[in-house]
Amino acid sequence: MNNASTSGARPTILLLEDEMLPALVAEGVISDAGYDVVGPVPNVEQALELLRDSRVDAAILDLNLHGSFSFDVGNRCDALGIPWGVTTGYEPQTLDLAARNIPILVKPFTDEQLLEMVARLLGR
Repeated sequence: MNNASTSGARPTILLLEDEMLPALVAEGVISDAGYDVVGPVPNVEQALELLRDSRVDAAILDLNLHGSFSFDVGNRCDALGIPWGVTTGYEPQTLDLAARNIPILVKPFTDEQLLEMVARLLGR
């Protein structure tokens, strides 16, 4: 993983979201805050391709993508040393992510909450 803070580049966030409007809103919020956004992409396959082909400093993954879950992308992020968090409509206690210290944002969330997640993922 490239460390954006030492290279001077803007940190790059992978955004995996299958709903167009929330994806575009999140992309705008993250970009306006000074980060580069890879995506948004609507499915696991495209997210895995971007992880293979792009420099990514952190990832925000919608958990449920029309019935397909994004855990393969999270596992790939783990293998690459990329911090990641999830957005979801599920209640956090129903997920097995807390034990892994994976940040969770329950939908709907505010722009500020999204940016707090980005900052946490980047260790800021």
